[in-house]
Amino acid sequence: MNAQNIRDYNFTLAANATQNLDVPGDYLKVIAATGAIRVRTVEGWMKDLLPGQGVKGLNFQRLILEDRSGAANVGTIAVGIGADSIVDDRVTGSVEVIDTGKTLTANGKTFFGTRSQAASAGVFSFVQLWNPVGSGVRLSVRRLAIASDAAGTMPLFIGTVDINAGDTTKLANKLIGAAASTIMAKAQTDANATGAAGWSLSGVSTFAVVANTLFEVPLSDPLVLNAGRGVVVRGPAVNQLAQVFADVEEF
Repeated sequence: MNAQNIRDYNFTLAANATQNLDVPGDYLKVIAATGAIRVRTVEGWMKDLLPGQGVKGLNFQRLILEDRSGAANVGTIAVGIGADSIVDDRVTGSVEVIDTGKTLTANGKTFFGTRSQAASAGVFSFVQLWNPVGSGVRLSVRRLAIASDAAGTMPLFIGTVDINAGDTTKLANKLIGAAASTIMAKAQTDANATGAAGWSLSGVSTFAVVANTLFEVPLSDPLVLNAGRGVVVRGPAVNQLAQVFADVEEF
């Protein structure tokens, strides 16, 4: 099938809702979606499809798209006309069709934020990303950067306890104006280098940082936090700031 015979159509479906697509063709393929969609033709053909799935040889005059995920569903469907029997995954020529970042953000699933604990005499500064118990979501940390106002080594801990239960600061939604994340960005100080005993922290690694410079924690794969789990970063020494920048997805 020739690329000039194919066109992409974006769709936005409320949970279990339908949308008409008044375009004829004999080929269709779901390029991107946040869940399964049902594609029906006015001629009577019907199939539930996921991203990457499609069909050719239908000879339809109009399509009806229906969400089958039970949640808001945003994506793109390619529709074409042509006699070739070859389906080419590269036909749209767009990086966006394999990058779901925009779709996730449009659905209010991505979040970001910066949090710091100022330097305080005689105590260590800590900052935590915390997925609360009972949140109903998991947290995928796609980017994590840390910093301090002094050069040194910053440890990274994992933990099963909220280090500051009174702190309710949430990460901001990257869909500007949408609800904030359930994930908390918390700050606290403690005289102990590994925090209070009740924090239940375990050391994972340490990273050498330059003063007042963000250091990107190397994550070859996302860091995933279940509910009731968190990661904590500590300043290099007492009376030194700790700061964290995080870019995350809830799922």
